Amino acid sequence: MQHTIKKSALLIIIILLFTNCKTSDTENQLNYSYTEFQNLDFLHGYKKNSDTSYVDYGNDPTHRVTELKKDNKRIILFSEINLDQDRTEIYSLKDTLMILNLGSDQYVSIGYCYKSGLHAEEIISIVQSTDKSKIQKIIKAWRANPKSEKIEKLESLENLDCFNEYY
Repeated sequence: MQHTIKKSALLIIIILLFTNCKTSDTENQLNYSYTEFQNLDFLHGYKKNSDTSYVDYGNDPTHRVTELKKDNKRIILFSEINLDQDRTEIYSLKDTLMILNLGSDQYVSIGYCYKSGLHAEEIISIVQSTDKSKIQKIIKAWRANPKSEKIEKLESLENLDCFNEYY
């Protein structure tokens, strides 16, 4: 009887170990929380170029898109915003976008493009500089999608209007 109980207990422990070691579907997702991006080691040496927050639900900002720059590299951070008990913003990094080697007449624009059904602050674009109020050439654009928690390339630039933030 004792031998059977020991075997059963051992079998249960083995089953529990295997079910707890199962590979998670979210294994490749980012899992960084921070209050300041400088606290993340992999962003050492980057400086903030621009950022914006937006409200997807409720009254407080829920997401932040931040552009960081180091030499000819740009990293876009897409983060969810949570407030701690002191109402300090705690960012949960959801996705990143690396942009390399912008042309001398190009820049990253966040929050200055408009497309029906999207918050302007969700749209990240590479645009060509202009001296007009409306951007004439949009090179690429992405959406920081709060539902999928990913930065997604906008396949169509149709009906996307960007305005010159430096005008």
